[in-house]
Amino acid sequence: MQAQPAQEEWIKILSNGLITIPKAWREQTGIREKDIVRAKLVDNKIILEPQNQEPELRIFSDKEIQKWLEDDKLPKELADETKEFWSDIP
Repeated sequence: MQAQPAQEEWIKILSNGLITIPKAWREQTGIREKDIVRAKLVDNKIILEPQNQEPELRIFSDKEIQKWLEDDKLPKELADETKEFWSDIP
């Protein structure tokens, strides 16, 4: 596969660092609204890469999930304080 020539555009940085990726580039790379892209900082260059595959998923066992639930459980005294705090909020 032959490399395509570099393309350049001037892009204005908006508030909170927002940018608009040119429409032709989005179409060429398959980037759509609400897609997730990988951003890398290499030397002084920012590289955006479209996510071309589904994210890796991990399946957890019932034992792992049960351990998390046990580890996450609040001590009774703290749980009671939390209930009191939230009951005061309208």
